[in-house]
Amino acid sequence: MITVQIPTSECTAHFVYEISNLGQLFVNGTSSQVSGGTQGYIWYWGDGTTSDGATPHHTYAQSGVYNVCLVVWNDANNCEDEFCQMITVQIPEINCTNFVAAFTYEINGNIISLQSTTANAASWLWTLNNVVFSDNSTPATEIQSGVNSVCLSVTNTEGCTNMICEAVEIPAADAIELPVNMIQEKMNLNWSTANENKTASLQIYNTLGQLIYQEKLNYQSVGLQLYELDTKFLAQGCYIIKIDFGKNKMATNKFYKLP
Repeated sequence: MITVQIPTSECTAHFVYEISNLGQLFVNGTSSQVSGGTQGYIWYWGDGTTSDGATPHHTYAQSGVYNVCLVVWNDANNCEDEFCQMITVQIPEINCTNFVAAFTYEINGNIISLQSTTANAASWLWTLNNVVFSDNSTPATEIQSGVNSVCLSVTNTEGCTNMICEAVEIPAADAIELPVNMIQEKMNLNWSTANENKTASLQIYNTLGQLIYQEKLNYQSVGLQLYELDTKFLAQGCYIIKIDFGKNKMATNKFYKLP
């Protein structure tokens, strides 16, 4: 009598899973029975993609019901088994309407200090005149006179992005034309300014560095400023004239007072 033994399957596929509210599916196929030889796992995610390994994860692009299947095999026993589950994926819609980029700034001389006031921002990208200069929330950088374009692009943890740009105007530095080197009774000064209601300080020193004369120059309008200084009180000799506009803006020149 001949006894025939029909081999039983050595492979039993099975898995458990968890899914996040962002569409990430975490699976664990270690509960499958696959013993001996080379073991294999192939996952079919139901969206046309596959993975291998016993504990992979997968992110879905959109909500839906997906037929997720695990196929296990063992080459020693030439066994194979498949296990499938219908898994519902729900990805919440992201509302980016209320995520709005905003910032404030202060200018000190030629330095602009910026601060993002965007609520719930997770990352920042700043550009000055289309050149990236920082990814911090509170950067500072040098800025040139004239009209500058400052832009802030922000992103939150949900993937919303928003950008804001502002034109930041830095007035041109005051320019002054100092007098000729030799004068007699009068000194004619002229300068151009881009600011209103400003005060400059005029100072005259002798060659020993002693302050001989000081006066405040007031002007209320922008553009060309003219001023005539009576110098009859000065004795004959060499002098230094300085006009200080503040914020490190100063003009200096030497002149000789004729008798």
